Amino acid sequence: MQLDLQTKLDWAAVDHHNTGHSHSHILVRGITDQGKTLNITGDYLAHGVRQRAGENMTPELVLSTELDATDKLRHEVDAERFARLNRMLMAGQRPDGII
Repeated sequence: MQLDLQTKLDWAAVDHHNTGHSHSHILVRGITDQGKTLNITGDYLAHGVRQRAGENMTPELVLSTELDATDKLRHEVDAERFARLNRMLMAGQRPDGII
């Protein structure tokens, strides 16, 4: 955002995990590094910030998603039901019955 807005930014953020979807609130001081009023267009707030966040967070989110999937599979090992892990094993079964 500093590159986009061509000024250093004073900011603070708070992460919330109290809903079904974790999210963050970001506060930005409305003054440029030259002491002038910081003007952020509505379009940049609506689209630019999200785009920048997406560009920077995608690698971490992908890793998080992969870790979540691994964790879910780990829990299915102890499941007392026919689970996705069972279907994966069956899909890998050879004609002679060996997995």
